[in-house]
Amino acid sequence: MGLCRDLDKLVPECKSKAELFLEECKKQGIDVLVVETYRKGLVQTAYYAQGRKSLADVNTMRIGAGLPVITEKENRIVTNTTAGKSKHNLGEAFDVVPLVNGKPCWNNSFLFNKIGRIGVKCGLRWGGHFKSIKDSPHFEI
Repeated sequence: MGLCRDLDKLVPECKSKAELFLEECKKQGIDVLVVETYRKGLVQTAYYAQGRKSLADVNTMRIGAGLPVITEKENRIVTNTTAGKSKHNLGEAFDVVPLVNGKPCWNNSFLFNKIGRIGVKCGLRWGGHFKSIKDSPHFEI
């Protein structure tokens, strides 16, 4: 189980927009790694538990979903969406991270804003524009 990075698991509209997005990033000299596409219910449930349940409970759920264990510092709320309601569960979303010198760069707001603008131009909704939890790696149809 665990993380799925396969664009073929996305619905056709999302897959074509994801491919266009990746192509546009490449044209602009930005190397981007797809870190997650389709998400099974157990994975979404484990993510939803983060920051809401004890670290022991969260890690039990993560192990059951095929995800690695996390630390207390990482046990924070990462999603407001329960299983079955996430765009990832529907194959309508994907998450990315820009790479700098071949390494994921999670804390570069300049790059995330740049790829966010690219995603919007490709017809995607960008998680960096979400009102509650900002989700800069997230794109959806």
